[in-house]
Amino acid sequence: MANGHREEIRMLLEAGAAVDRKDVKGRTALMRACGEGHGSVAQALFEAGATVDLKDANGRTALMLMFASSSDREHAMRVLLKKAGAVVDAADCNRATALCIVACQRLRDGGCCASAAAGGRGSSGLERRQREDGIDARLCGNGNRGMSQVLLEAGAAVDLQDSTGRVALMFASSSDCEHVMRVLLRAAGQK
Repeated sequence: MANGHREEIRMLLEAGAAVDRKDVKGRTALMRACGEGHGSVAQALFEAGATVDLKDANGRTALMLMFASSSDREHAMRVLLKKAGAVVDAADCNRATALCIVACQRLRDGGCCASAAAGGRGSSGLERRQREDGIDARLCGNGNRGMSQVLLEAGAAVDLQDSTGRVALMFASSSDCEHVMRVLLRAAGQK
């Protein structure tokens, strides 16, 4: 699945592979496809009956794991939200939503807000969990703006707090991500 091979996934499923089987981190194939940004694979898994809102060991859904480098990530989000009916404001074990996670992450495509390169700030639980997953929460990618917009269009609440009382705008501002901050501020102004 690492290369997003939809046909191979289809053949495995036809051979009886369990679509919702979990790995040691409690992640399913759908979660892994979303984590790698393979929208077409996510769609194939959903069409094969994958459960969209299962949670991994940290309480994260496939939608929350959408931190990939592929340009297909926004497509994968739309598949989960529109076709599969993913819960846009589902929260993980620390009450962080997908919008908080997107606002607080660096995508692996290297596109980032250059001014955020300095680090050294304190870490929230969300930022620590993201480092464990290989995400650099100090930097944000331009793609985060698009993913934030997709989540907001699907009805994501901008004012939901995680267990530390932080909302998505706070994560974006602590990550110095101007692109996402603008999207969130526009959405908050429309309430």
